[in-house]
Amino acid sequence: MVLHNWYSKLVSVVKWNGVFSYPFSVYCGVRQGGVLSSFLFNIYVDDLIHQLEASNYGRYVFGKFFGCIMYADDLLLLSASVTGLQQMLNICHSFAQFNDIIFIHNKSVCFKVGPLWSRSASVMLLGSKDLQWVTNFKYLGIT
Repeated sequence: MVLHNWYSKLVSVVKWNGVFSYPFSVYCGVRQGGVLSSFLFNIYVDDLIHQLEASNYGRYVFGKFFGCIMYADDLLLLSASVTGLQQMLNICHSFAQFNDIIFIHNKSVCFKVGPLWSRSASVMLLGSKDLQWVTNFKYLGIT
């Protein structure tokens, strides 16, 4: 009841050029910077991680699943094949549709590692949107 009460009365304002907007109610998401926010978000996306693990498309190291690395709302998918990666993207897209999450396709990229990386890249889709293949990327501030 405490969490329900806390989040059901959430109001926010926008400050732009030193001027505040009228207050408006916030009906979804978690409080940015809130002590419980990362914990509550993790509970929300825990089913996605379990679905990705159960698919057996991601990478395993010594029997432990490493196909999905997540920190806050940054998600890194690891697969041994482009086919597996596409299946993982399909799982993410389905989960997003069912749970009202938006994956921002123009902030999402694909990256290949290994001796076959120079072969022509397959078209990877997040829903109906093409993802760009890149030669480097930034994750959690590291390129």
